[in-house]
Amino acid sequence: MLIKQLGLSKINMPALGMGMDYDLPIVKMGREKIKRIIRGGLDLGLKLVDSAEGYADGDIETLLGEVIKQVNRGSIFVATKFSPKNSSFEDVVKAAENSLKRLGTDFIDLYQFHWPNPKIEIRETLEALDKLHRDGKILHVGLGNFSGKDIKTAMELGAGLSVKIVSLQTEFNLFERSAEQNGTLEYCNGTGISLIAFSPLDQGGISEIPQKQARLFYALAKKYEATAAQMVLAWLISKNGVFAIPKTLNARHLRENTLALALEISKEDLEKINEIFEMKIVEIPIQEICVSTKGKNRKAVYQTAEEALENKLNFTPSPSDLAVSLIQGGFLKPVRVVARKNPGKVKFDLISGRIRYWAWVLAFNGKKSIPACIRERDSD
Repeated sequence: MLIKQLGLSKINMPALGMGMDYDLPIVKMGREKIKRIIRGGLDLGLKLVDSAEGYADGDIETLLGEVIKQVNRGSIFVATKFSPKNSSFEDVVKAAENSLKRLGTDFIDLYQFHWPNPKIEIRETLEALDKLHRDGKILHVGLGNFSGKDIKTAMELGAGLSVKIVSLQTEFNLFERSAEQNGTLEYCNGTGISLIAFSPLDQGGISEIPQKQARLFYALAKKYEATAAQMVLAWLISKNGVFAIPKTLNARHLRENTLALALEISKEDLEKINEIFEMKIVEIPIQEICVSTKGKNRKAVYQTAEEALENKLNFTPSPSDLAVSLIQGGFLKPVRVVARKNPGKVKFDLISGRIRYWAWVLAFNGKKSIPACIRERDSD
């Protein structure tokens, strides 16, 4: 089983954990099932469990708290996150206290930014986290969805604090490899920060690999007698300083995922996977991209810049907040698009990064091409 140290925390644990990003309808229908999954993962040694106050309106923390009561506290490493709207000094402290109540524990092992809040200085938030650490309520701090600029700012400001920043949580998978390309992973390795990869299986996207890539990738999987998910997870955690937190409600998948901790892929084959899924970033005019509500896992989305500016869906950070960050140099990662089969003026459909898309539109008045990664699709 692959064991790693989480940043400079001196905490060693398996490089795979459990992501708990379930929404309220799922929780209402499957409370007991979710608790069984958490217990099953702990029994398999998956010590890291990642939650957030924003997941199912706090109910995931409540569920996790019910599990904590049933196990040895030392057998579980509790990671949770405060929402960006709670980034002021007073709100961070209050959010942590509310999470502690829901979790039913005296301390949080890893307390993370869910997103930075451009309206509140990182210094203020870190000072609140430092107080929480001095009071014994949190043990370590993690960043979440930070741009390279904000990561460096946080590390500089955090150098003199009692609490240590030990991790950065960001999306990282076969199709979203910005952390490698923009130097984030290299910076993390150089400063003693672990990278916690969320959506490591692209929320099921590995089942939609185009045929050309699939043939090569599944040939490698067959060589190692592994599933596609196991290959992806093993590829990810083979990277220095990287942990992964796949989400599942399937007990069989949970067991299969855990086997990735023992899967050793040769350096040659790891490089083949890198080549098969090379991430190419291009700049696409805003007018050539359609923000669609159709397709898999489509949620409510803004259709115009005016709607994004109003932010009636209450996204936090809002598109306008992210626009401010973009103008100040806080670029996070490219959006993802898929080419239309019969393109006209509109050539691409947006499949990931809708809030970032509208933030870009607002920041540059729709006149600047947006960095994007084009997801391949089969010709048929």
